[in-house]
Formats: sequence, C-alpha cells, structure tokens
Amino acid sequence: MASEVQGGERAQEAAAGDAERPRLAGRKAEAAVNDGLILQAAREVLTVEPDTPMAEIAARAGVGVGSLYRRFPSKEALAYRLCLDGMSALADLARRTIEVIDDDPWGHFVAFIGDAVDAGAGSLRGLAGTFEADDDLNHVAQQMSRLIGEVLQRAQAAGAVRDDINANDVGRFWEMLRAIRVADPDRSDALRRRYIALFIPAFRAPAESPLPGPPPTWQEIAAAWNP
Repeated sequence: MASEVQGGERAQEAAAGDAERPRLAGRKAEAAVNDGLILQAAREVLTVEPDTPMAEIAARAGVGVGSLYRRFPSKEALAYRLCLDGMSALADLARRTIEVIDDDPWGHFVAFIGDAVDAGAGSLRGLAGTFEADDDLNHVAQQMSRLIGEVLQRAQAAGAVRDDINANDVGRFWEMLRAIRVADPDRSDALRRRYIALFIPAFRAPAESPLPGPPPTWQEIAAAWNP
C-alpha cells in the first residue's frame, strides 16, 4: 500500500513537472521575442539619439517599461548589449568574407564594405562613452578589428586594395557613411550605397598618390570608448 502511495505521489510530481516545463519554455520563448523587439527598437533610436528615454524605447518595442527593465536594468546595459552584438556581427561577417575573398579579392572586399554597412557598421560610435567598456567588450572589439584587418590584408596581398590603409581607416569610412541620414531610413540606406559606389574606387590599387598623414591608431579609437 505504501509503495502504491509513493508511486502515486511520484506520478503527480512528474505530471506537475510536465505541466511546468511548457510554461517555462513558453516564458523563455516570450522573453527571447521581447529581447529581439527591444534590441531592434534600441538599435533604431539609440544609435541616432543616445539620450532617448527608456520609456520611449519600450513603447517603440511594444513592451512594458517593466519588461524592458527586467531584461536590461539600465540604458547603459542596453547600450553595452547593442555594442557587443554589433561588434560580434561584424566579426562574423569578416570571418565569412575571409573564407571566400581569395576567389575575387576586389569583388569580395567591396561586398564586405557594403554588407557591413547594412549590418550596422559605423552606427555604434555615438554610444561610445555612454557606458563603461569592460574587458569582454574590449576583447570583442579587438577581435573584430583583427578580422576586419585580415579581410583588408588579404585584398592588399592580392594587389586589389592600396597598401597604405588599415582596418581603422575602414572603420572611419563606415562612420562617415553612417552620418548620411535623412528622414526615410530606406532612403538613407540607398544614399549610403550611392556614396560607397562613389568613394570605393579610392580604395583600389594602385593608388594614384600617397595619403597625407598616418591612419588613426587603436589608442585613438579606444580612447572614445574608455573616457
């Protein structure tokens, strides 16, 4: 009899666990969706207006302010996550480009420049100094820079890209493109593509004349992120 009671209790516990698991899975799925909505909304506004209030970000994402703060306890935490994700995305894009660039060095380099802009390259500079950059973020930033540098170096070694520029020059080019902005986001993207087509020939080897002055250093760039 005791064993039957114990068996019944175990069955009830198992049933309760089975009922709880779908609820937990549902909550995780909802949280993942909310994270995506929040990050998309934050990317759209904070990269343009870093002073945008959290309440406005929540409204744009279609979530409650409480939900926003449960996922990201401060605007600094949200900006940090945007930068971490953005740099990681560019690093992944660079890795994929490195795998194929030897097939068509100039074509893949030009595609990389444009695809990186579409992925948000150059949009994070306005967030520099709005939060404290830690070792993890600095590590991702250095890894991203190294991979972008490898894309560039492969194209340079093939004789496709002039040899007097470095990855920091490429990063500043993205920032200049990001400054091209009109009211319509799609029109802004189209204009950036226009100016990529206009200026990208200046990257091509052989260079008509040397560039004045040295490229920006890593220390100069990192200073903005670690004020």
